[in-house]
Amino acid sequence: MNSAVDMHMHSTASDGSDRVPELVRKIQQLGITTFALTDHDTIRGALEMEKLVPDGIRFIRGIEFSCKTEVAKCHILGYNYDPEQAGFPDFVAEAYAVRIHKTHNRLSYLEKEYGFVFTDGEKEEQLKNPGKLQLKKLLFLCVWACLFYMAVKLVKKARFLWVKAFSAGYLLMCLGIIVGGIGDHVLFNVRLGVLFWLLNTLLVLIWNFNRFASE
Repeated sequence: MNSAVDMHMHSTASDGSDRVPELVRKIQQLGITTFALTDHDTIRGALEMEKLVPDGIRFIRGIEFSCKTEVAKCHILGYNYDPEQAGFPDFVAEAYAVRIHKTHNRLSYLEKEYGFVFTDGEKEEQLKNPGKLQLKKLLFLCVWACLFYMAVKLVKKARFLWVKAFSAGYLLMCLGIIVGGIGDHVLFNVRLGVLFWLLNTLLVLIWNFNRFASE
């Protein structure tokens, strides 16, 4: 009997990109038969997942604790726990509080050192899903906005026709990749994401080529 297993997943309860119902849909699409949801320092997603797991799929409660010793930082995975075991809820609550504190510090650092401005709504949303993911999304958008600007400039002012053609194609392909990714995150992450970053790399190389050729 073939069996697909994934014992390390995250949801938006911590730093994952999908809510629990969306994870269930993807698990079914990928044919996974046994899995664990191991959000960072919280069991909120796992408790929600228990109520949604379809028949024929085995779910194992999981959690990923963020740990720090005098020697190093590490993450420790735990499975098949009893959420009502004496002391366990308090331990998870303490770990989650530390995670919230770290998220506050990250937001404050970005505001103070780099001039980022976060609205109250953005801060609230980040603290609902404490982790680095939302910050990654923000930095990704900043980087992509710069690349998009570079492509537009090349279309308008590039010295060579083929550079203008590539830049125009880049803009069109990126829009297509993003639209495709909105409809199917698995497709974007597994296939289109590689093409997206390959195009970005080529754009940066062509930008520098055009700059040096124009000097």
